[in-house]
Amino acid sequence: MRGVLALACAAVLAWPLLGPRPGDATSRLEAYGWRAVALYEEAETVLPRALAYARWELDSWALSRRGCPCSPPPPVSMGEWSSALSELASERGIRAAVEARLSLSQYLGGDVDPDQESAFGASPEPLGILISGRVEAALEDLVTGSRAERSWEVSVVHPLKIYAMLESADKLSDELSGLPSSIRGRAPSRAEALVRSRELRDELLVRVTSILEGERERLFPLGLRLDYDLSWEESVSSFGWEGGGAVRRSVWIDVRLTYRQPGVELVSRSGVSRGFWCTRRLSKLAVIEVRWSEPDRRGYNLRPAG
Repeated sequence: MRGVLALACAAVLAWPLLGPRPGDATSRLEAYGWRAVALYEEAETVLPRALAYARWELDSWALSRRGCPCSPPPPVSMGEWSSALSELASERGIRAAVEARLSLSQYLGGDVDPDQESAFGASPEPLGILISGRVEAALEDLVTGSRAERSWEVSVVHPLKIYAMLESADKLSDELSGLPSSIRGRAPSRAEALVRSRELRDELLVRVTSILEGERERLFPLGLRLDYDLSWEESVSSFGWEGGGAVRRSVWIDVRLTYRQPGVELVSRSGVSRGFWCTRRLSKLAVIEVRWSEPDRRGYNLRPAG
């Protein structure tokens, strides 16, 4: 662990010598890519273990000065990071790493230690917002230059949150599953089914719009602009309701997230579709697929549990 921490410190200290010229916009964009990769790797692998060990070393050192025996390393929380790392590594690099994780926690709605927040303040470069479990491929492309346009495309958590919220729409699920027998105890005609479908469509789109508007207001203070488009697709099978046919409906949500600062514009674009079939034999809403607008390189397609 000492070796890992030493390497991390050496990399941070060497950054001013290895980094690109600050005046070049392309170099700055590459620098953001390299820095995000480093922060992601540290936050997910090195830092938690190094911090636990570092905290234990500091405690042991303090205890030994008082002539007390050393204790096992205690659990380390986010609130303890600043005091441990300020003693053991470059302030500049550690500040950036902690700010990235702090920004990510704020973005995901997690608990943030007030002491840590006051110690570091708001991050001027909230790269942590753009770090997620799906970021590796996009960063690879950016850093290696495999995309000629050098675009930054990162899948963010918005589609997953929207998907989870739509999954909780039990009222719509019940209404759709009961549709064939809900009209005076008989199967509805195609016209009746489509009329009721449009009513449900309007209700669902209102709910989704409300969710997205709330996300837009929440992200604006962080320097992020959220744009979205909604569409509704519907088709009726050729053999109709009486023959056991079905109506397929889906909501397509296209989300674009943009973070701007001088010389750099980072754009994330993700789409999610909620599609389902409604038949009179269906006991609950069945999700057929969740699609992403970009190619599925890392298993982005989801299937509901169970």
